[in-house]
Amino acid sequence: MEKLEKEERTVTIRTSDGRTIYGKVFLLSSERISDLVNNESQFIPVELENGIEIVNKDHIISILELRKNL
Repeated sequence: MEKLEKEERTVTIRTSDGRTIYGKVFLLSSERISDLVNNESQFIPVELENGIEIVNKDHIISILELRKNL
């Protein structure tokens, strides 16, 4: 089985309980953040400095993708 190569994207996620989560999500090169939010999975794994947090999409208010300097 072929392993799919994913890219890391740095994001800031605001949640309904007022938290701000800063971390990385992983997408295929052809995917966008909106694809991640709109796929069938209820949860988004976010890599933090000290581990991985699983975020329930029902509690996400906004996601901001932080772009690399060009």
